[in-house]
This record gives sequence, C-alpha cells and structure tokens, in this order.
Amino acid sequence: MTVEVPGHGSFTGDVAWGGNWFFLVAEHGRELVPARIAELTAFTDAMRHAPHAQGITGADGAYVDHIELFADSPTPGIDSRNFVLCPGSAYDRSPCGTGTSAKLACLAADGLLRAGETWRQESIIGSVFKGSYAMDGDALIPTITGHAHVMAEGRLVFDPRDPFARGIPLHGGATAAGMGHLVLVNDSPAEFALSRLSRALWLELAPQLRPRDAFFRCGTLWIAEDDEELAAARAIRDDFAAGGIGASLVDQQTLRDIEPAINQSRDARRPADRGRRHRLRTVRRAMAADLLAGRGAHSRVA
Repeated sequence: MTVEVPGHGSFTGDVAWGGNWFFLVAEHGRELVPARIAELTAFTDAMRHAPHAQGITGADGAYVDHIELFADSPTPGIDSRNFVLCPGSAYDRSPCGTGTSAKLACLAADGLLRAGETWRQESIIGSVFKGSYAMDGDALIPTITGHAHVMAEGRLVFDPRDPFARGIPLHGGATAAGMGHLVLVNDSPAEFALSRLSRALWLELAPQLRPRDAFFRCGTLWIAEDDEELAAARAIRDDFAAGGIGASLVDQQTLRDIEPAINQSRDARRPADRGRRHRLRTVRRAMAADLLAGRGAHSRVA
C-alpha cells in the first residue's frame, strides 16, 4: 500500500505483524549507513504517523507504530540491511526480532522464501539475525537466532545489619504514590480478553482488601476533544457492549455534573501537533476502561 508522507512524498510498502505492527518499505531513496542514523530517524518518524492518518491500520484497527526500511547489504552473504524505528523515535540497533519476523511473513506471502530457508537480516550497525519459518496451518511460525555477548557481571551484597537490604517499606502502596488504575483496553481481541480478566480478578479480590488498601470503584472518563475522538469513543462503547461490559456516552452537561472540577482551560482546547494528538488519543484510549459510565476500578495496593 502507498502512503503520502508530508514533506517527503509517496512511499509504497507492506503492513505486517511480527509481534508488533510494521510498515516495511524497500523503495525509500535513503542510504542505510550508521552515519545517516539521525537523518533516517527523522525521516521514519515522519513516516510513522502517515499510515494511521490515511486510515491504514493493523488488524482490529491497531496502530502501525514501527517503520522498517530495507536496502541491499554490502556484506557478503547477507540478504538485506534494515533500519527500524520503534515508538518513542528510538531506532533498533539490532535487526529487530519482531521486525525480522514481519519481514519473513512478507517474503513468504510473496513467494520469495520457502519454509525452512534462512534469511540473513543485518541491522543498521551491522549485527545479524538469521530467520526462518515453518507453517502451522495458516499460521507462520518464525524462528530468529543471533548472538549476544556478556558485557559485565555484578554482585549484590546483603548486609544482615542493613534494615533496608530488602527494600524500603512505604506502608502506603507499591510506590510512594501507591496508585494504579485498572482499565480495559480493546486495541485487539487478545488485549481486551486479558484486561477484562485482570479487572474481574481484582473485583473478586476487592471484598478481602483492607480500608488502608484504598480500593475505589471510581470509573474512568475519556474526554473526546473533537468529532474524530467522539467517533472513536462510540466505537469503544460498542466494542465493550459486544464484550458484555457496560459503558455509555455522556453529554457536556452530564460530564460537568459527574466531574465538576474538570478544568476547561485554553490549554485543554489548544490544537496540538498530529504526533502529540495521537499520543494523547492513545493514552485516552488505553484509559477507556469500563469507561464513560464510571464502572472501572481504581486501586492502591499495599
């Protein structure tokens, strides 16, 4: 599929899953050498938001958050060199295990690599993974091998006279803030099932918790900033309803009644750049929990 990257032009590549969602591009016009890492990082960071902006997603609407560029390697015996950008604008110094798995899936789909054959993938700094795959019905099972080297060894010493040898008792929770939020996430059916199970187990445990554990059924609000986010909220509500989880949309006045302290400052209304807006949407979506009706669970566990 082809995406338009603002300031750079159009690029065609594959979207594939290898443990993360990748947009894999071979025709990009860039030289994949260590001296150009800063340039490659800026270029792929611009490309990373393009698929989502143009409605291209992984399964179940998952965000394609990794970019993988390919080029021929100057190293004899190597099939390809890559540059992989991960979320947070960090590049992978390895050939990337999930990225190589995604590449194997593309090669298999294109008939360019048979089951059992080896693909040698080189990273931007020259490290190499060997990848192969086997088929289990319709599922492709990748195998990735490489080398790791011991860089250091450490020795921990526990003095029996040290009252803090096993940690610092805070008497208020797992952290100084002692706060956590139980939420439901529905970026994929697996995440939804796992987070729903986690919430159910906490609710089962709740009657046994002490008052000092500060377990509250306070719920979670997702405040939609624009029509796009409101449409996403409706989709989340429908997904939850299909999974037997109650959630509802509330209008502006009801929201004020539920949370009168919500600050409607100009900062909350100020337009943000697309990258920041995506990150905010991701956080809000992850916090969608049992969602807008307020049936989630907020906990602090000692």
